[in-house]
Amino acid sequence: MKNLTLFFLLLILSILFSCKQKDQQKLSFQTINGSIQMAELHQDKMNSFVFLAPGCPLSEASILELNRLDSLYSINQYSTTIIIPGNLYSVQEIEEFKNIFNIKFRMVIDTNYYLTKLLNASITPEYFLVNENMVVLYQGAIDNKALDNDIIRQEADMNFAEIAIRSIIENKKIELTKTKAVGCFIEQ
Repeated sequence: MKNLTLFFLLLILSILFSCKQKDQQKLSFQTINGSIQMAELHQDKMNSFVFLAPGCPLSEASILELNRLDSLYSINQYSTTIIIPGNLYSVQEIEEFKNIFNIKFRMVIDTNYYLTKLLNASITPEYFLVNENMVVLYQGAIDNKALDNDIIRQEADMNFAEIAIRSIIENKKIELTKTKAVGCFIEQ
């Protein structure tokens, strides 16, 4: 009897978990041009979610490196989505940010901090590499160019995001799965 009760409890929990996942996939987020559903955000083998903020100097400085990573690895089922957390910026301000810095990635406005909380983001820029099931493979700084907000090198000598991407491509274990992101705090 005890085993039967446990079985039904596990069955009910798995059904509830499955329903919650389906509901999450139907979530919709605002973009500059309309909206996008959660399911569309993580269709590739590797999906990078990068939290940026207009006016954050380190966010702005990270865009060249994000462009480089995308141009190198997009042929390997890799895509980049920029996430602007909160509602501090209007769509017009975000569009200006996109145009000034020639951002080619899709941009999601996380007005209700859903993605921010889901991924536990706290800094801009903060980089997340996730798989198609939204499992976080790497979280943190893109590279080690900024040691803290006051010490910024001319060039990085270690690119954490690229090391994680290459590990996935080469079917290797990601050795460093989390680093400290440096930049502007996300205010919620």
